[in-house]
Parts: sequence; C-alpha cells; structure tokens
Amino acid sequence: MQKYKFGILLAATKDSAFTIGTLLLNILHKIPNQIDVFYIVQDGFCDLDKRIMQEIVEFRGGGGGNLVFVDFTFEDFSAEVKKYNPNFYIDKTNPILSRYTHMSYARFEALKFLCECEKIVYLDFDMLLLRGIEELAQGDFDVACFRGSASLSQGMGALCPPQFKEVKNYSTGIIVFGSMALVEMYAFVYRFIAEHCEDYFTQAKLGDQALFSLYLLTNPLKIYELGDKYYGNVSWVKSKESSIIHAWGQHNRFWNNKLCALAWGQWWVYYHCWLELGGSAYNGGWKAKLEVPLSGGEVWQYFERIAWAKQIMEIPMESYELIVQVDFKNKLKFTFAGIDKSIFLQVYSKSIYTFVLEFCHKENVITSKTINRKDLNSFLPQFIESQMRNIGFVRNSNKEEKWVNFKFLRNVFCKIKCKN
Repeated sequence: MQKYKFGILLAATKDSAFTIGTLLLNILHKIPNQIDVFYIVQDGFCDLDKRIMQEIVEFRGGGGGNLVFVDFTFEDFSAEVKKYNPNFYIDKTNPILSRYTHMSYARFEALKFLCECEKIVYLDFDMLLLRGIEELAQGDFDVACFRGSASLSQGMGALCPPQFKEVKNYSTGIIVFGSMALVEMYAFVYRFIAEHCEDYFTQAKLGDQALFSLYLLTNPLKIYELGDKYYGNVSWVKSKESSIIHAWGQHNRFWNNKLCALAWGQWWVYYHCWLELGGSAYNGGWKAKLEVPLSGGEVWQYFERIAWAKQIMEIPMESYELIVQVDFKNKLKFTFAGIDKSIFLQVYSKSIYTFVLEFCHKENVITSKTINRKDLNSFLPQFIESQMRNIGFVRNSNKEEKWVNFKFLRNVFCKIKCKN
C-alpha cells in the first residue's frame, strides 16, 4: 500500500469543535492542495460539525484530501492505561484533568497512523497559521518539535529521573512525527501512567510533555528542534515573521481574550467563515482582557500598546501637553505629561499614528494619519474605534462588545456549500 506523504492531526473535546473547524479553514487557506490526509481526534463532535469539516477538506483540499475522524473519549484513554494496570481508576474531576484533559494525550494517536503516513504534523487547537508549513513534510529526522523552557522536573515532579531534572523538556504544541522508530512511544506513555497511577495525576503537571520528553531523552532518535518560527508567541512583535502563532494559556486564546483577539484578528476571519458554513459557535465569552503569557525575555508587546491606546482614549487632553523631543538617532519621543494626575505615558515611535495603528495589527500598516495636537482630543477616540471596526470589532447600540462578520467573508471560501 502506498503511504500518504503529508498528514495533519488535530484534536479537541466536543465543546471545542469550533477551533478545529476554524483551524481547518486556516490550514487549507495557507497550504492548499498539499495535505494528503487530516486526522481529527474528537470525543463527540456533532454530525453537522463533522459533515462541514468533511466538506471543507473536500472542497478546499482540491478534491485530493482525505479526512479521518478518530474517536478518543475519556473511556478510551482509561482503557489504554488499563491494558497495563486493570485496576487503574482516575476521577474525571481531578484538578489536573480539569486543566489538561484526556485530550492532551490525543496527540499520541498520530503514532497509530505512521504505518500509512510518512510525516504527520500535530498542531494544538489554539494555533494560527500565518503562512504555509509544508516544508515540515520534508527532512531527515524521526521527530521534530520545539524545545520548551520548563525543566523535566517541573513537568514530572517527583517522578522525574534524577539525571534529567534540569534538562529542558520538549513542548508538544507542535510535533512532526516522521518515523516508524517512534511507534513504541504509544505503549511507553500508557505503561508509564499505569505503573505510576497513584502519583501520576498529582506529580505530572505537564504530563503529555513530560512523557514525550522522557521518551525522546531515553531513545536513540534523530531529533530536529524547531525554532520560534513554528511557535510564535501572541505577545512577541517578532512573531509577525513566524509561520505559526500559538495562543497558549487557558485565558489567553484568540476567542476568549480581548487583547489577543485584537492583536490577531486574522483568526476571526476563519472563525466567521466556519460560522457561515453552519458550524457550532464558541459560547464561553471573554475570560480575560490583559492576561499576557510570560515571554521569558525582554520583548515589546502588542498588548502593552493596546492597553496604552485605551489609556490615551481616557486621558482628559485639556489637562495635558504633548511634549516632542528629538534625539540624534532620528527617533521622536512623545510624552504625555500632566500636572494634576499621576499618569506619565511614554511612547517611542516615529509618529503617533504608527503607535495607534500598530496596536490593531493587520500584518501591514495600510493607512496613516497625522493627528494635530489641537485635534487629538476629539480625533483619537474615533480613529481607534474606526480601526477596531476594520478588524471586525464594533460596539452595538447598548454598548456591548461583539464580533461581526468581515465584509469579504463570503468571498473567501465561496466554493464551500453546506446544507442546513
């Protein structure tokens, strides 16, 4: 039997089906006609969502793509562990499982399909592709992944072998499974859980990453470490050049964090396409406004600029003066200074308009405005609101905030039709 060359595996619980539909549209827009098969690991997607996903792959995949749904319930997860420990039992309400559900282990289902697909790329459900990643289907390696910042001892607790306590783990947000040499990892994962079941769900804070890392560290494998290009942080300016943005963090997703949503409005284009096709919606609401994942370094964050823009809108301009200073490095320093309030806001930019435009990032600045000091009080709030409308964020009459359709949505994936 001839193997598929390039497959992608995605996974989500049934209440997150919308993320998979959105990601399918995103992937097939950025990598058209090149993916041979999609494996969708799920635990109860409704029939309508499944049918829409099938049609997305059929139409956007150029007719050559295949889609395979893989059932993976909590009971399936438990059954795999019970193969090695029949007495295994874990309460579904365990705090660890409420944060990292059984679906965290769904990525390892890719190992079952290496007999039929040469390279399988696993992607977390909270990712956004900015450009194609088809090059990951190439390369001479057994596995490709990103090296994380947490140590193995942080991921495994007391279960970590002493020789690996300070070793940095391998992240599992994106994994390229590329060799039959990995297939034994599947049994290794569930056997380890079975053998340490009394302590595993209290010690292993990053269970899937820990076991993935431990297997790589204890087996002679050819590992290719992916760079930031494939693991862009939502708050890094340099992530504009990445191929993938990863919105990790429970309350830092594209769909539940207002600032993340504003900074990466591209995700909402694909999400609204999914809704237009009849796919299930996200109903969880906004969970956070300012939460930003730790960057691990000195970075300039979009979220800071968004927060500052909101602060500027609230400043009573009649009490402030805009002081412009020029240094010898051809930079302008704009300082809002007030005598009656403690606000002291500094903005380093070539001009005030680039500062405002960059907070509502749209890949490239396509418009610019010069704001006169005397007009700043009246013009800036309207300018920001208009820019927010341009990326799909508006206020309705009762001042509730909601996302609305982009004007060009109907033309993006016009070939996809779905019957109600």
